[in-house]
Amino acid sequence: MANDPMEANTFLYIPDMTGFTEFMTTTAPEESHRIVAEMLKWITDANILGLSISDIIGDAVLFFKTGNAPSLKEVIHQSKVIFDGFHAKLRNNGVAYNRESRKFECIHRLSIKFVAHYGEVAISNIEDHTSLIGTPVIEVNKLLKNSITAENYLLVTEA
Repeated sequence: MANDPMEANTFLYIPDMTGFTEFMTTTAPEESHRIVAEMLKWITDANILGLSISDIIGDAVLFFKTGNAPSLKEVIHQSKVIFDGFHAKLRNNGVAYNRESRKFECIHRLSIKFVAHYGEVAISNIEDHTSLIGTPVIEVNKLLKNSITAENYLLVTEA
């Protein structure tokens, strides 16, 4: 059952894996699913800002927090914690079986990028899920689809 949406200034934060599509299409499914699940679990466990999770979609987590946005320093630190841990987990996983070449390959081509945005969002609870609706949600998702060629970065809007 849904409740009436509450509007609130909301910090939106998305850690998003890079190299995900290539990894998923070239790696044995049982390994790719296991590794991606581990990486997503790491991202959610590394949440030191006390953010809530709205959604996990494929290779990205949509975190949010109502009220004042964390400081830029806090956002940078949060991103560094996730980034460093993400790459440590990749080193521990080491290799995955590439079904196209039929050999084991390094999975270090996976990396992570971050987008942070802030704005007024309608928040609605539907069953056990939190739905975020509004222009800032559309904007933060569009920011993921940008022309930045770097595999890792933190993109923070002025808002």
